[in-house]
Amino acid sequence: MTIRPRPEPFAPSNLPAFTSSGLGITSWSPLDNGGHSFVLKITTSPSFTSTTPTTSVLKIFRFYLAPHGDSPTATASTGPYHYYNLESAAYSRLKHSRLTGTTVPEIYGVIHITPEHEHHLAVSQGMKSLAGMRRHFRELTVVGLWMEYVPGARLLPRDAGRWAEELRTGLTRIHAAGVVQGDINWRNLIVGEGEGSERGVAWVDFSTARVRGEGEGEGEWEERLDSEKGRLEGLLARAGRRRGRGC
Repeated sequence: MTIRPRPEPFAPSNLPAFTSSGLGITSWSPLDNGGHSFVLKITTSPSFTSTTPTTSVLKIFRFYLAPHGDSPTATASTGPYHYYNLESAAYSRLKHSRLTGTTVPEIYGVIHITPEHEHHLAVSQGMKSLAGMRRHFRELTVVGLWMEYVPGARLLPRDAGRWAEELRTGLTRIHAAGVVQGDINWRNLIVGEGEGSERGVAWVDFSTARVRGEGEGEGEWEERLDSEKGRLEGLLARAGRRRGRGC
């Protein structure tokens, strides 16, 4: 019988790691629960996080359960930390390219969720499926990403014309950093708002992103970029047709 090593989450060298208990979290507010993650707005004590805003986002990742997870051909890319690994690798690359805090939310670090917080989230925050994951992954650490909270709202199709050029510019910058976003959708575009806000459109959700590998050829990579640009243009075109019909 072959014993495989215990899966470990990707640890980007430019993203510090913390435990959730080390943040001094004083409140949790669910923002979104998707197929890949749980997203919460959190408030932290200034004494614990003096260099970051007291209001931020904690994105906790679901474990990935492959259809044949016990296959001997399973790889790290499709292991339990699949969604986290994709997003953390993308944010690491985007931070290196100085796009965090502008085109995408600022990223503060990797968070290891402590057992007491895991229990609190499952029981008090209604995240029962977080506990359900434990049936398959009893010994693994639940991980997340700690990032900027962007006050705003999801971009609506009816407003797309106003932001079309900024969307194209943002995607071009993401691609230049060596990242394919992976899920061009209105729900992943946040328009900053609030008094004195200078924030335009922020791209969020990189849990299906792809970072360009060292061995990836120019032609293959350009095909990926062209395909994603085409998806954005398709989204904008459909929004334009809806506006034309008065929808």
